[in-house]
Amino acid sequence: MARRQSRATAPIRYAVVGLGHIAQVAVLPAFAHARNSTLAALVSGDDEKRRVLGRRYDVSRTYSYDQLDRCLREVDAVYLCT
Repeated sequence: MARRQSRATAPIRYAVVGLGHIAQVAVLPAFAHARNSTLAALVSGDDEKRRVLGRRYDVSRTYSYDQLDRCLREVDAVYLCT
């Protein structure tokens, strides 16, 4: 029987807020090597960046800045790249 992870042992679900140059060349790629974290959401005012980067990093939860409150209910932590 598979054990279900508790929130205490599950990976930390991060939202990256701001999808500019630093996020794209350093922050987002780093999640591929994270051991205790997962990239759970993307936040940007640019619809095209959210769509393209969501697809590239397999992140289905993408939000505009106006939707930030909703995003915060879905994640454990936020990485600000603004």
